[in-house]
Amino acid sequence: MADKFGFGLPSMIVKSKGHFPGQQYSVLGPRLVVPGVPASGYAYGFGEIVKIADNHEGAYSFRAVTTSDTAVALAVVMRDIAGGIAYDDNVIEKAKSQVAVSLFLLNEEQHGAIVVPCGASASIVVGSAVYIGLGTGGKVAGAVYGASDSTHTVALTGFEFKTLPFAPSDTSALAVAIGKKLDI
Repeated sequence: MADKFGFGLPSMIVKSKGHFPGQQYSVLGPRLVVPGVPASGYAYGFGEIVKIADNHEGAYSFRAVTTSDTAVALAVVMRDIAGGIAYDDNVIEKAKSQVAVSLFLLNEEQHGAIVVPCGASASIVVGSAVYIGLGTGGKVAGAVYGASDSTHTVALTGFEFKTLPFAPSDTSALAVAIGKKLDI
């Protein structure tokens, strides 16, 4: 069974890049992860880039990104057991509403990398800028793209692609690792 981005179960073929969306790819310094609860009725996907809507005494509420959003107060829904509805075959298959999940903050203090759904593999180059789909014009909300579309994507400032797109599951859905640009 595929999730909202088309990812299925782990592939029976051993792959060098088997990270599913929402899994942390690398760590450099402390992880900035906070608890979050989805907006009422919102069916999120693991690895989806979401908008932090509000902070309720340390628990953040989040929703899908929309055309009115900027690249401020964004996070990635982490794939962990906290938000899972069922843990079978070593994969958390679906998200569950009204259950707290872990949010990987996409801010200037975050120096690790995380895997997210890839909307289109064209124009993605390691080290190039990341653009987030807004759910219009054929772009998938919360997925990433390698080229700007001024109306249907927003730039994720300070972040870059860390890998080329890869297919971690038994479907053809693509994922890619993104992380903070390091000025070393």
